[in-house]
Formats: sequence, C-alpha cells, structure tokens
Amino acid sequence: MPCKLNFDALKKLSNDPSQTEIVFDLLKYSCKNSYRRAIQTMTYPLKKRPKLHNLFQSQNMLWPLDLSYLRSLPEQTLGHQYVLFLDRNQLKSKYSSYQVRIRSFTQYIKKQLLESHDLWHVLCGYDTSLKGEIAVHAFSLAQVQSSLTLVTLAGFMLKLATDEPESIHEAMQLLCKAYQQGLSAKNLLEVDWHTEFDKPLDLVRQELGICV
Repeated sequence: MPCKLNFDALKKLSNDPSQTEIVFDLLKYSCKNSYRRAIQTMTYPLKKRPKLHNLFQSQNMLWPLDLSYLRSLPEQTLGHQYVLFLDRNQLKSKYSSYQVRIRSFTQYIKKQLLESHDLWHVLCGYDTSLKGEIAVHAFSLAQVQSSLTLVTLAGFMLKLATDEPESIHEAMQLLCKAYQQGLSAKNLLEVDWHTEFDKPLDLVRQELGICV
C-alpha cells in the first residue's frame, strides 16, 4: 500500500515547525516503513560512536540544569550565555517540564536532540527568527543524518515562503553556511555539556570546530 501524506500534520507543521512531535506523527502515521527507516538511518551511524554510547549508558542528559549556577558563571562562559538565551526567549519552562524515562538508544538520541537544540543556537550564533531556526536545523542535519530534521527544516522553509518571501535568498545562504558548519564541527551529541559550561564560549567553539 502506498504511503498517504498526513495533510493535517503537514498543515500544523507549516503553521508551527517548532512542534517537533508533529514531525514524528507526520512520518509515523503517513508511512510506518518510512518512519522505521528514518529512525534506523539516524541511529545506526551514531551507535558506532563509543563516546556517545558511553553517555547513553551513563544516562548523561543535558537537563535538568541548575540555572542559578549558570547565571553565576562569568558572562563570557558558555553556561552564562546559554541561560541568557533561555531567559531572553522565555524557553526554560519547556525543558523543566520535559521528563522522560530513557529505555532505548533511540529515545536517548531524540531527547538529546530536543534538549540541546537551543544550546546549539548559542554555539552556532543563530537567533530564534525563522532564518535562525532554518540555520540551526541545517546544522543539525549535517550533524545527524535524520529525515525527521529534514522534515522540520522543510516546515520552516515552507513557513518562510509564506510569511517572509523576501527573505528566501538570505535564508538559503544561511542554510548552506550552517550545513557546512555542521559538517566541519565535531559531533555535538558526543559532548558532556556539564564539563563545558564554565569554559569561555569562544574556547568551546574552537575546541568543537565551530566557526561563527
């Protein structure tokens, strides 16, 4: 039986591409084989990374975080800049309420991608505008071969085409730059961020090969 596109999910995604759970529904309920292939394509190469496997085994997650501690760090540090980004964009509440018991490697990768998304904004130097979201998702796509990220990126591009058509050229330039940025950088899923927060942001970028 051919796959049927879930138009309701597609419409919701175009209205708000940041709702990542819609992406899972779009693939899962449109075509289960496509969803399984998407998950396998994303996780299979990552399972070969010893550092990432060790982080999974130890259940090393980005959240929960002590935001008061991050605020107390010097201004130039990654931790301080991260919490400033969360405060400025009123984002911290979405993580504090997001608690999932991790039972599989796939669940671990999904949760890490969701929780580290805004941290990657800070590391790559992109804001939360449509163009900024397109850039971060292009970076993520280069880091993780994920159909789920590609669909989310397509959702942001669709929204840009309808809401900000005059920005298409600039957005495509950012997309290309961010994708190359992601290819050149070390794999960020392998990083234990709790050991990086007290370092200067510029130093962390240098160590991870992120050119801003």
